[in-house]
Amino acid sequence: MIVQLKNGKVNLVIITAGSLNDTRLIRERLLKKINNYLEAIHTQDFKRDFGEPPAEKFTIVLKSTNKPHPRIIKLLEDIQENVKACGASLEWELAKA
Repeated sequence: MIVQLKNGKVNLVIITAGSLNDTRLIRERLLKKINNYLEAIHTQDFKRDFGEPPAEKFTIVLKSTNKPHPRIIKLLEDIQENVKACGASLEWELAKA
């Protein structure tokens, strides 16, 4: 889901309704979704609709109804610099169920 905010920023949202346990499958799916968004912000269609990707403009937001496993949180912290180098920032938040 892509949400353009009134201040011009764009949130690229990943919503999870289940637990984000520390399993290989969950890590792979999460990284794939993040990479898909990072690729998308560099497409011509995306740039036409939302502009160029300075890291402070685009945020990939992982919304989870349950707190992610500590290793998943660590994974998100570990990839922050790579995400920023690709033109976005990354954060997670606890969503209301």
